[in-house]
Amino acid sequence: MVLISSAQRETTPDELERTPVERPPAVPAQRPSRAVDPEILKLRDELDSYYTRIVVLHEEPLDEALRVLSSISARVTQIRSEIMRAGDHRQLQHLRTGELDPLLQQIDRQFKFVSRLISMSELDWNMARGQ
Repeated sequence: MVLISSAQRETTPDELERTPVERPPAVPAQRPSRAVDPEILKLRDELDSYYTRIVVLHEEPLDEALRVLSSISARVTQIRSEIMRAGDHRQLQHLRTGELDPLLQQIDRQFKFVSRLISMSELDWNMARGQ
């Protein structure tokens, strides 16, 4: 009688069905890392500082708030036009659509709020004077 080791013996189909299959661990899909241009990082920091400035704008006198909004709007518009001139630069276009345009919309909204507050102050003043 010849003994056949389990390594030499043929596997039956039933045994194949019961044999657990070892699968490699799942690796999450990763996008290729893209280095962000240092100039874009500087622009993002600048835009963040504008958002921070807008948040505390309610502490300013109304006329100063309008000046601040005007200056931020001018600078953001300048950045936007430079990006438009740069052409088809993917990171810059993402910065424009994802960060600059929403910031300009926020500036416009804040301008409307401050303008309404000025109008209400003027109305209060006129009512106090009896006009």
